[in-house]
Amino acid sequence: MTGKVTTNDIVAKVAAVILALIVWVQVFNDKNPLEKRVLSLDVEPKNYGDKLVVGLNPQKVNVTIEGRARTLAEVEKEKPKAIADLTGVEPGESAVSLTISLPRGVKLLEINPKKVTVTLDVSHTRKVPVIVEVQGDPNEDYTKGVPYSIPQQVEVKGPRTLVDKVQSAVGVVDVTGAVKEVTGVISVVPKDAMGNEVKGVDVDPKEVKVTVPMTALPPAKTVRVHVPVVGTPKSGFKVVGVTVNPEIVKLRADPSIIGSINSLSTKSVDVSGKDASFDTVAVLDVPRGVSVQTYQVTVRVEIAEDIIERTFKDVIVQLLNPAPGLAWQLDPPVVDIVLTGRSDILSRIKAAEIEAYIDADGRPEGGPYELIVVPKVPDSENIRIDVRPARVKLTLTKR
Repeated sequence: MTGKVTTNDIVAKVAAVILALIVWVQVFNDKNPLEKRVLSLDVEPKNYGDKLVVGLNPQKVNVTIEGRARTLAEVEKEKPKAIADLTGVEPGESAVSLTISLPRGVKLLEINPKKVTVTLDVSHTRKVPVIVEVQGDPNEDYTKGVPYSIPQQVEVKGPRTLVDKVQSAVGVVDVTGAVKEVTGVISVVPKDAMGNEVKGVDVDPKEVKVTVPMTALPPAKTVRVHVPVVGTPKSGFKVVGVTVNPEIVKLRADPSIIGSINSLSTKSVDVSGKDASFDTVAVLDVPRGVSVQTYQVTVRVEIAEDIIERTFKDVIVQLLNPAPGLAWQLDPPVVDIVLTGRSDILSRIKAAEIEAYIDADGRPEGGPYELIVVPKVPDSENIRIDVRPARVKLTLTKR
């Protein structure tokens, strides 16, 4: 009786342990669920010669893994490498598969991309010159000299195919507003013959000391620009204005020279035969020993009609259409005719061609009548005509 009870107790205890284990596993799984994660891993090449240089494209890959949350967190923290085994790979470009070492319980679902492009090249080193590019302008009273660096050459190291492209190591120094020698340390970048940066190579040293000398310029002075005009415009036209840009220039020269210079002239501008305004470029006539900020200026020459006034005095007023049998008297009997127009047109008109009339048509004996004087002038459509006085008095009497 006692033995039977003991067996039952054992079975009950085993069942309780199993049940507890099931509950524990369920609770554990609830707190440590199965997950998927995507990691970005570095690609690491292995098993290649010491004298070879490896280029990778891409240098990182994305991997999708599955496992328990806690385990995946450890994997993510440790950041395993995506290994590219280069055993037996020849120099040149090859596609190589990747392998990833993961702990037990973690499943690798996907590698993207599955292969990387590996470029194997011979390691090479050579020296290239340092070129210093100067940016900006120094103070206006100084000029920059030729920059130089220490050292004047640097070593470029990397794959031979890339190293052979490098023609120089270029650095940039700014001299904006400088009033003395500019010195400093600048970084240099490897560049090809076209000025493009060559990536994938190392430069040693990466920084160089650079010096840009500064030289003080001679004294400065600002003077006006004078533009001499030669020739004669087309008949009937004249020069009405000349403007220059810039109208003031800065020059520099030895004090013994600069003191006597108060203006600068350009080479002569010819207006012969011109009948319209025009623009041109004129070169400054700079004395020896003088430097200027610009050696050319823009000149605007304004050409306009040459309008003049010409007066013909004591032109006899002629009477038209008097009634038969009547005598007449004019007060005044002569007038002045004033012409305004282009000089070439007026210069062709002769006094004998100028006439003046009044019309007595229909006027009976009597008066005085104030009648408008009508002038007769050649080319009158291009001329303004003034008659002085504009009216005369006409008195008609029997003969």
